[in-house]
Amino acid sequence: MLEYDRASLELLRTLPSPLGSDLEGWGLAETKSDAAQGALYATDGSATLHVLDPASFETRRRMTVTDPALGDVPIHGLNELEVVGDEVWANVYPMRFHKASECVARIDPATGHVRGWIDLHGLFADQSERVRAAPLNYVLNGIAEHDGRLYVTGKKWDKMYQIRLVPTDHDEDYVRSNCNLG
Repeated sequence: MLEYDRASLELLRTLPSPLGSDLEGWGLAETKSDAAQGALYATDGSATLHVLDPASFETRRRMTVTDPALGDVPIHGLNELEVVGDEVWANVYPMRFHKASECVARIDPATGHVRGWIDLHGLFADQSERVRAAPLNYVLNGIAEHDGRLYVTGKKWDKMYQIRLVPTDHDEDYVRSNCNLG
């Protein structure tokens, strides 16, 4: 892990991965509100959400992310993360199943339970032929919240989108059929 000064971008320190030498870091997001001390959330491409101390990078706890509405199945392929409000949002890229998802999991950071899904179908189809030709290489892979605005994009996508959430009546069957969870 590399830590940089926010203002100068000077490298402050290099640390070993808190996930262990056998795991690859996929996503990282920070919150100031976790137990009033702040927390870093990290993913390794599995169904595990790692909760790290933001000062020491030591692991506070690990939890398996599951969706109670889907029978508590583990959600494999947790990827890029963003903290939005009191939730951790995660792109899902279950490589072990050779699938890419156009859905984002909304995770309760206290329990690891999925509270709901954000369906972003149609954004990938709006990309250039270069991107659409390799769907497992150019996956949905970017979430950002800034000044109350939400943005999404993907690996080497041609476009970034500002989105607004609209409630739907999608149920568990829709998620199972359309989110490519494995």
